[in-house]
Amino acid sequence: MLPASTFPLWRALYLGKTELGPLSDYNGDPKHPGHKVLQEPANYEAVESDLTFLGLVGLQDPPRPEVKGAISECRQAGIRVMVITGDNKKTAEAICQKIGVLTASDVESSSFTGSEFVSLPRSKQISILKESRGCVFSRAEPRHKQDIVRLLKELGEITAMTGDGVNDAPALKLADIGVAMGISEPDSCAAAGLIPVQLLWVNLVTDGPPATALGFNKPDLGIMNKPPRKSDEMLISTWVFFRYLVVGMYVGFATVGVFCSWFMHHNFMGIDSSKDSHTPSKQSEHACLPLWARCLLQVGVFCSWFMYDNFMGIDLSKDGHTPVTYNQLTHWQSCSEWEGFKASGYSTSNGGHVTFDNPCDYFTVSKPIRTQRCTARSQHR
Repeated sequence: MLPASTFPLWRALYLGKTELGPLSDYNGDPKHPGHKVLQEPANYEAVESDLTFLGLVGLQDPPRPEVKGAISECRQAGIRVMVITGDNKKTAEAICQKIGVLTASDVESSSFTGSEFVSLPRSKQISILKESRGCVFSRAEPRHKQDIVRLLKELGEITAMTGDGVNDAPALKLADIGVAMGISEPDSCAAAGLIPVQLLWVNLVTDGPPATALGFNKPDLGIMNKPPRKSDEMLISTWVFFRYLVVGMYVGFATVGVFCSWFMHHNFMGIDSSKDSHTPSKQSEHACLPLWARCLLQVGVFCSWFMYDNFMGIDLSKDGHTPVTYNQLTHWQSCSEWEGFKASGYSTSNGGHVTFDNPCDYFTVSKPIRTQRCTARSQHR
C-alpha cells in the first residue's frame, strides 16, 4: 500500500478505447491529418468521449532535487515563480509545496484552476497576481496561460514563460522572454516565432558584442542577491554619470598636469625628469593651458565665490562677501531694479577691504573686473 500522504503526487491515467478515426495510425508526424486534430483544444472532448473503460494506471513524476534550490534562488533575486499546468489541482498543489512555490498556508489564496481564475473579477485577478509571492494555476488551457501573461505585462512585470509543447506556443510568443524547452516538441519552438533567419541573425550579428563584453567583464557573483532593475530605469543613472564625470576630470587633469610638468620642470614632486635633457620653460605654462581654458577656470571660481559660502569643502565665508543666487548673478545688470538688495563689503587676499556705496557695485568691483577682462581677451583672440 502507498502512504496516503503521497497520493496527491501521483498521476492517475484512465485507460480506455474507442474508434480513433484519423488518429488510429498517428505517429507524431506534423503532416499527418491527426496532427491538426490534436492541435485544436476544442477537439479534445470529442476525442475523449464514448470510451470503453479498460483500467487505471498510477505514476509519479517527482521534481528534480535541484528544483527547490533554484526556486529559492529566484525568490532571493526578486523573481516570483508561478506554475501553470494542466495537472489536477491537488497534484499541482502538492508538487508546488514540495518545491517551495507554495506553503500550506498559501494554498487557499494562491491556488486556482484556470477556469476559477478567469471567472474572478478583474480587480481580484490583478490583486492575486500583484500581491502573492507565488501562484499555481491547474487544469489550465492555452487561453488561460495567455490571459495570465497578458495581465502580468499590463502590471508592468517583465514576464518569462517556459513551455515544452505546441499548446504553450501562444503564451511563449506573448511573454517578454519565451523559453521553448524539450527536444520532443520542435513545433513549440517554431510556433514561438524562432524562424531560421532569426536564429542566424542572433548567432552572427547580435551574439558577438554581448559575448565580447561578457568575456572581458568580471563575473557579478552576487547578481542573484540583487533585486531586479525597473524596466524604465536609465542605462546610465545620475550616480553612474557623476562617477564617470569625476573619474574623467581626474584622469584628464592628471594627464595634462604630467604633460605640463615635464615642459616646465626638471624635478616635480621628487621625480627627476631631467635625464632626457629637455629644456624647461616658464612660457610652457601658457602653451599647456590655453587662454580660453584659464578664463573658463577663472569664471568657474568667481561664480562659485559669488554663489556659495562653502564650495566642495572649501570655506569661502571668511572674507565676509554676500552670496547671491544664480539668477541674480546672470542678471546683475538689472540690479538697480531689485527691491531690498543689499551687499556687504569684503576682504581681499592682500589684506585690503573692498567697500562700495551702491550695492550694485558689488558685481563690478575687483574680482568681476578680472573676469570681464579675461572674457574680453578670449573673444579678441
